[in-house]
Amino acid sequence: RAVGDCDELPVAVLEGVLGWPKATRMWLPDWLEDPPRCVRVLEDLVQAATDGIPVGLPVEDDPGESVAIAGMPSPPTGVEAEGDTTAFVAFDSAPRGTRNDPDNLERGASRDRMRQAALNCIAAEGPVKRKRLARGVAAAFD
Repeated sequence: RAVGDCDELPVAVLEGVLGWPKATRMWLPDWLEDPPRCVRVLEDLVQAATDGIPVGLPVEDDPGESVAIAGMPSPPTGVEAEGDTTAFVAFDSAPRGTRNDPDNLERGASRDRMRQAALNCIAAEGPVKRKRLARGVAAAFD
């Protein structure tokens, strides 16, 4: 057996046995040399993998990549009217489940908890950028 054979095993297990659609390897020397570039590569791979996949929530997308609950009024564009006292309310990412919930979406309870957390985040902050939504929901299951 060669080193390359051992390297292929985790990807083969993740994709073949566990059913992951795509596994990508990030090498430590590359990370140590240029971490921001590695993050950009991973973000690009995630974006490419998720393009065209419906979120499955009752949301509307705008060109700015933010999501809102259908029927929610859009925030004003431009300068706020003088005297507007609307304050930003951040999503409360208090624990709503376990770290394993995102890996168990085929189970109804995990899926429902994740969906409810996303809807709560959108209701609190919406419209909200997809990355912020993902971070907020993930924080609730850490």
